[in-house]
Amino acid sequence: MLKFGYSEELELLHKEDSDYDYLGSVLPAEVLAKNSDWTPHLPPLEVQRNNYGDSFSCVSFALTNIIETMHKARYGEEINLSDRFLSKISNTVPGKGNSHKNVAESLRTKWVVFEEEYPFTPETTMEEFFKEIPKEIRDLAISRIDKYEFGYEKVRRDDFQEALQFSPIQVAVDSRTTRVSQFQGLNHSIMMYKLDNNAHIFDSYLNESILKRAQK
Repeated sequence: MLKFGYSEELELLHKEDSDYDYLGSVLPAEVLAKNSDWTPHLPPLEVQRNNYGDSFSCVSFALTNIIETMHKARYGEEINLSDRFLSKISNTVPGKGNSHKNVAESLRTKWVVFEEEYPFTPETTMEEFFKEIPKEIRDLAISRIDKYEFGYEKVRRDDFQEALQFSPIQVAVDSRTTRVSQFQGLNHSIMMYKLDNNAHIFDSYLNESILKRAQK
């Protein structure tokens, strides 16, 4: 069975809305996309697999894409965060994946480093991808927590349009079909950056030209 790296089983451990509330300092709700469209601020495409295999890290890729998109909208500059670091530090399971809550909470409490500091290259084997992160790299991420604030919460589908004014939305989807009658379950995490008659998505797995998926 084809998998992409979102674990519905792990996500079901977080059943209450309170499991997704940001319980630290209160972050200001800043409108960065008045028209709920983040298209001008999308980051370059990064793919979660290479010739050595699939990292099953779509949850980490989707979340770093969101942070990179918001940073560009807020500050007018591109940054590139290490998907590999976030995947490992949040205990992504090779061959299975991770949940939105696990990855988001890891980012909130342990932060992340930049891509050039802990890269995922075409030459990175899956063994190297999931090896223990050197202490100096973990310490580097921790040292930046005071500089950044990150929060997250569950968003109901009816509130998507309004929520998109403040942030792109991380969504779990069935990567195997766009037909409701054939829906098999959630196995992939993507960033939704615009919503009209379609849900416009930024995907860490499919080709760059495929950035839209029909809204259910």
